[in-house]
Amino acid sequence: MSALLASEEIKKVQTLFALLNYYQFSALRLSQISWSHRIALIDRVEGTEATEYYIKRTINEGWSVRVLRHKIEQKLYESQGTLPNNFDLTLPTDQSALVKNILKDPYIFDFFSFSF
Repeated sequence: MSALLASEEIKKVQTLFALLNYYQFSALRLSQISWSHRIALIDRVEGTEATEYYIKRTINEGWSVRVLRHKIEQKLYESQGTLPNNFDLTLPTDQSALVKNILKDPYIFDFFSFSF
């Protein structure tokens, strides 16, 4: 069993090094999150774009490891879609970004329990 555990740990370290190679430009960003945060990302997130998203949100919003895991389980990255619009064409750049941000639907009502 210890050999299996050791191989899983080796895979985690290899994944971490792959992340570090991908994020060479943001090594500082990775240094701002704990080892526990990194392990949660390695274990639960597929893809570099999603990992980058969760790293940014963790740093900017000060998520604990528990909150990070919860957000990953909620599939927060996947739920952040884009609204089809023509704001870029019809509004100045700063107003366009503001309107897009206002119209995002960041609300997650996971506290409701529905039974059908």
